[in-house]
Amino acid sequence: MASPQIKDLRHDARPKPDAFREGESTVLVVPRSGGLQVLRFENRFGVHGTWGEIGGLSNMKGTVDEDEHLITPLRRWLKDNVEKKKVGAVDHATFSRCTPR
Repeated sequence: MASPQIKDLRHDARPKPDAFREGESTVLVVPRSGGLQVLRFENRFGVHGTWGEIGGLSNMKGTVDEDEHLITPLRRWLKDNVEKKKVGAVDHATFSRCTPR
């Protein structure tokens, strides 16, 4: 995560809380010397529109995060080193009681 594109990125893609049918969200938290860098990438499909916009009531609207390509190398690494190896939970791990925001 030392890539200058990622290291200097300030990105929080949380749009207003629109209702949607399907979505994909990636939250990346990187410890840095100055604190935690939190990056959030989000794609939404079937976003409910409003009657005042073209096709607004069709639920065919969507959003695609333009910066998501920056984490493609990380996704590739996770796929090759975690998913393909079917890495399980860490032995003797305890639940952190973290609550999603």
